[in-house]
Amino acid sequence: MRIAKGNLYFEEITEILSGKSSIIIDTDPLSLYNQFHPPFSFPMPAKDVKKVVSRPDIRYENVMVFSSSEDDVSMLMNSDLPDNVKILYDNTDRSWTNIYPYSYYRKIDPDRLYSHLKDFQILDIREEFELFTGFIEGSINIPFSKIMEQDIDLEKNRTYAIICAHGNRSRVAVELLSSRGFEVYDVPGGIQKWLEMGFPVSYVED
Repeated sequence: MRIAKGNLYFEEITEILSGKSSIIIDTDPLSLYNQFHPPFSFPMPAKDVKKVVSRPDIRYENVMVFSSSEDDVSMLMNSDLPDNVKILYDNTDRSWTNIYPYSYYRKIDPDRLYSHLKDFQILDIREEFELFTGFIEGSINIPFSKIMEQDIDLEKNRTYAIICAHGNRSRVAVELLSSRGFEVYDVPGGIQKWLEMGFPVSYVED
């Protein structure tokens, strides 16, 4: 295991960030994790890391562990972690956000969104065939599949509220788009929650 800080092991870290057989674990508390974290990382207490990364089903995965706590970094350094843990990133100096891509998680509940619609551009990431259940007036539709496959043409000076059917895809989209520098908020519960709360929608005309 290598201890990385700042731009040390830049190539190895970027390879893990883009790798399909990679797991990134963030030991920071959720309050800090939501402010910034490596894209697509999993929050997990440091005390549980060794048990999880030692599981047979992830034995051949490349693992990076990320921490902003001196106590957690010290504990992990002395935990005799298995060989699949390639890098422990020491973020106690907050160096990550200056060098590598980072994501954050922000959300806005449907009732608050409805009260502040003028402050957001609604980005509906459902597939086109899903829009028959209704969509928020003024929203733009870019399917989740396109967001995941390629860069998309969105203005960086707008604030986006991302909505899908139930809130699963929107959370992933927030992870991706925030790491690309967009100001984005998840709408938990998706359009289903919006409808359950009685807020208005428009429908696709035949």
